[in-house]
Amino acid sequence: MADLTRYSYDRETGAFNGLVEATASPLEPGVLLEPAFSTPTPPPEVAALQVAVWAGVSWKVVTDHRGETWYRDREAVLIVDLGDPADLGLTAAPAPLPPPPPPSSCSKLGLKRAFTEKGLWPTVKAMIASDEDMQEDWDLAVELRITDPIVKKAVAGLALLGTALTPDDVQALVTRANELVA
Repeated sequence: MADLTRYSYDRETGAFNGLVEATASPLEPGVLLEPAFSTPTPPPEVAALQVAVWAGVSWKVVTDHRGETWYRDREAVLIVDLGDPADLGLTAAPAPLPPPPPPSSCSKLGLKRAFTEKGLWPTVKAMIASDEDMQEDWDLAVELRITDPIVKKAVAGLALLGTALTPDDVQALVTRANELVA
């Protein structure tokens, strides 16, 4: 007797579905009725995340991530088709968040501590005490921004005294000021 085992595949994707059997024709002795979307050719063994796909005359092995969530940058994408999602520019993990922007302000205590670490606090303190506007700003301020006049005057005064601070130096000072009071 002929082997009646057939290998069923999905009509749309060609992906292997399982085993089915051909049946004998009740009208034509010796003729088998073949199930739709099946073949007598057995599919190859496949590894995890693979599926055998009927390609018309033979089976091919295709990557299978259906049902998984992949990412386009940080946007989740449910995989519904066969193939490697990486070929579509997707990644298995979301893109990392961008780093937070550097702080643009700090507390007076933090700034005092950051200037102290640099050995500049006595000079800055003397500048504040010698300038009525700077002293008033210092006394009234709760938070100091990089763009505040008192910060700009302190940076300019330090430059006149031979300690020039670049914009990156000032940013590093404000960043450190925030770390010192965190």
